[in-house]
Amino acid sequence: MDLDKLQTHRTIKFFTIISLVIYSLLFLISLLLSIFLGNSYFSPLTNYISELSLLQHTPFPYLYDFACIISGSLTIPITFYIKKTTLHKKNIQNLSSKQYSTLSLLAYLGFISGLLGDIGFVGVGIFSLQRNILGIHYIFAYLLFGGYTFTALIVGFIILLYQTELSPLMGLSGVLYPLIIFLIFIIVLIFAPSFLILYEWIVSLSLTAWLFIFTIYFVYSDALYKP
Repeated sequence: MDLDKLQTHRTIKFFTIISLVIYSLLFLISLLLSIFLGNSYFSPLTNYISELSLLQHTPFPYLYDFACIISGSLTIPITFYIKKTTLHKKNIQNLSSKQYSTLSLLAYLGFISGLLGDIGFVGVGIFSLQRNILGIHYIFAYLLFGGYTFTALIVGFIILLYQTELSPLMGLSGVLYPLIIFLIFIIVLIFAPSFLILYEWIVSLSLTAWLFIFTIYFVYSDALYKP
């Protein structure tokens, strides 16, 4: 397979929309099925997101697994494309050698963390709680949240530091988001541990929303040259 064909602007635009639609649709269907047709009570107040894949909560446990596997797989070429575009010569021609070196470091750190997040995304679907061999589901879950959160932070710094044509608000939100969710986690853990499950839902959905919004904005905007 020619990997370059998977990283054309047209292909990446297609992957972005398909990934968003598939994940959103299957997630919503899984949630509704778990709430209304599940074998036991299910609520975001008492059950973690990963429990959407448990047979005891839904008659179709594989729907959410497919959402993670398909969307996670489609985001892998998107991650490669964002790194390639960020460091494309037409987007860095006004940078000094020192600025370029720093940008390259940040871009590769963001690329690695994004790729780890993608792998975690696929992994939590393959090794769902229903197939949680030796606790491997939790390892992929940590990769997913850790990788994508660090990616948001790196992307935010790149947007703010290099005065790209991308929205400064997007950059600021990328920097502040990891700090805010960490602060809230400490507060919830100390003062209201019973809300940790709801916290996971809020963090997961807000992080997913931010990443999808950034990806759509990055891919569809005319702010940067798209190879």
